[in-house]
Amino acid sequence: MPRTNAVLKGAENRCQCVVCGEFFSTTRNFDKHRKGDHDNRYCVDPEDVGLVIGESRGNTFWKGRGTMNCWACGSELIWGGDNDDESGIYLIETNLSCSNCEAVVIVYHGKGENYEGDCDEE
Repeated sequence: MPRTNAVLKGAENRCQCVVCGEFFSTTRNFDKHRKGDHDNRYCVDPEDVGLVIGESRGNTFWKGRGTMNCWACGSELIWGGDNDDESGIYLIETNLSCSNCEAVVIVYHGKGENYEGDCDEE
């Protein structure tokens, strides 16, 4: 009996396993729960491969542990890469994109040489 209940319509990267019935946030997470060679594939418990149940708008699905979710639709964000922050205010600029709605999230972290403090600091 599946422990998840996601709706696939409108969620391009979510998928459901036809063998065990579980829903996954991405194809990559789906692949993690399938083991064996091509002729002898089988499902393993998603918890045993480090996945956790996520929730978005009443739908549940297996997702990676410690992943960030999109503020717009609740789907898993996918890491796109890290770059040096050219302004020098921060050390690193990380870009993430939504696995479902194509939203883009930019995260700045680490204080760079041009960092002057938060806007609300006096």
